[in-house]
Amino acid sequence: MSEFCSSLSDGIIADVQAMSRHELQDDVRTEGLNLLWAVLIHPEASALKSYEKLRHYVSVELRVEPKGSDHRERFVRSCVSVLDESKTCISSSTDEVKSLRMMKLLDFVLCTCPLQHAQQIVQAEENALARMVLEELLAYLKRRKVCSVADVLAEPRHTEALFFRLTVLRHVFSMSLDSIPVAAMKELWSLCVSTNDRESFMIFVASASNMDRPSDYETEN
Repeated sequence: MSEFCSSLSDGIIADVQAMSRHELQDDVRTEGLNLLWAVLIHPEASALKSYEKLRHYVSVELRVEPKGSDHRERFVRSCVSVLDESKTCISSSTDEVKSLRMMKLLDFVLCTCPLQHAQQIVQAEENALARMVLEELLAYLKRRKVCSVADVLAEPRHTEALFFRLTVLRHVFSMSLDSIPVAAMKELWSLCVSTNDRESFMIFVASASNMDRPSDYETEN
């Protein structure tokens, strides 16, 4: 399956790059992005030799206007639909690898946004996206307390998953109209039970002091 996905992504990129960016019709770009997004969300996507090239190509295409904002918002919704399930599930039925993959893709899409558009996405519906990221992180840590060892991410994958979620949390709240509630911060601390967890949390707290500075998204766009 990974060879098929790799061939598919390479073929699409090669076909589209053969044409001038200005010659691409909107429907052609849309179909190409849909197929490449399907590859990115595939469980074996990160194992592809062309994975970074694929991500780079999609990031470039998502910046092409006037339809780029529509594509970015559509892919954000794709990520949120999965993470909305994760944030409400405190059981072993959660696919932790998939949840982490979609959190990474959410961050990836936000990073392709101009700062103003990223802020619009985060602040929509009374900062719903920022709240979702916070609630998903809390649910992830709660699952680690109640689920068996076989159902949670093992080290060092867990440390990566926690640190990345905290990083995304800082990013989205740097663009949110709200701040992280004190009660939520206390709950996060109580759920970080291991030394590595608490170290990651303290790094997050220290970095939060920079949340009034220009967002990371602004420096990447």
